[in-house]
Order: sequence, then structure tokens, then C-alpha cells
Amino acid sequence: EGPDGALGLLAFRPQAAGDPELLESTLFDRQPLVDRLVQRIRASVLGESRHQQLIIGPRGSGKTHVISVVYHRLRSDSDLCGKLFIARLSEEQWGIASFLDLCVKVLEALEAEHPGGLPAGWRERLFAGPMPSRRSEAPEAAQTRVALNLIRERLGERVLLLIAENLGDLFDVVDERGQ
Repeated sequence: EGPDGALGLLAFRPQAAGDPELLESTLFDRQPLVDRLVQRIRASVLGESRHQQLIIGPRGSGKTHVISVVYHRLRSDSDLCGKLFIARLSEEQWGIASFLDLCVKVLEALEAEHPGGLPAGWRERLFAGPMPSRRSEAPEAAQTRVALNLIRERLGERVLLLIAENLGDLFDVVDERGQ
């Protein structure tokens, strides 16, 4: 709220606004896109088929706003309660240089969204250097295996929705092997 009492939006940071009603009310002509995305994600969670959705547009075109509205709608959908875990990565995700780093960010996002579900000391256990299960397995591959197992254990039968913005940048950093 500004000094004159008017509400304002944060440029390029609608997820920081935090108010789902404000985000919904300023959606303007993106309503059909949001409805379609929510419908497809619900179908993926409640059905047997899993799908990916990719939103492409130039900076400032409203992608983060759309994703934020979708995120809030899904979080408040009682039909999805107990069936969906959402891991939303930061818009400008730093610190990811490998698939292992991505797995760690997913674990951190799951813990932030659903606290208390990971075993105590999971990070220390992960980076203590698990023994490779195969003679030819590199330590990072063994750590990645442990991280993926932690994600699977945390999810149980639930579906993971990973929300990651600037995917092209992320793919560039983790290179082809990490993808």
C-alpha cells in the first residue's frame, strides 16, 4: 500500500505480492490461460497421465503473474489436498550447477512448502558423501541417488508439481548431461 492508500503491484515480482485475491483481480485477459493450466494440472494429479506445461513469453509479459495465480488456486483446491506437493523454485534461481543441485533445491522447496516431512539432518546425510553402490559410480551420482530417494520418500503417492521459471537458463547451467 502506498502513502496515498492505493494498492500497488510489484514489477516482475507478483509472487512477492502474496495476496491471491489481488493477483486474481489484476489478471486481466489471462483468465482463459490460467483456467486451462489449472484444469490440465488437476487432470494430471487426479488421473493417471502426467503432463508438462511450458509458458513462453518475453520478460514482463505476465508469466510469473499467471504462474502465481495457478499456484494459489492449486494450493486452495480441496480436491488436491493430500494428492499434490508443489515445489516452487525462486524466479531467479541461483546455486544450481548440476542435477544434484536441482534436487537439493526441490527438497528445500518441499520443506518450505510442507515443513517437517524430511528426516532431520537430511542435508548433512546427503553431503556427507554416501558410498557409491557401484564401483564405477561417482560420488555425485551417489548423492543424486540419495537426493532422488529423499524426494520419492517425501512424496509417497503424491504428485510433485515443480514450478521453475527461466527454464532455458537452468538447462544452460546444468548442461546436457544434467538434463
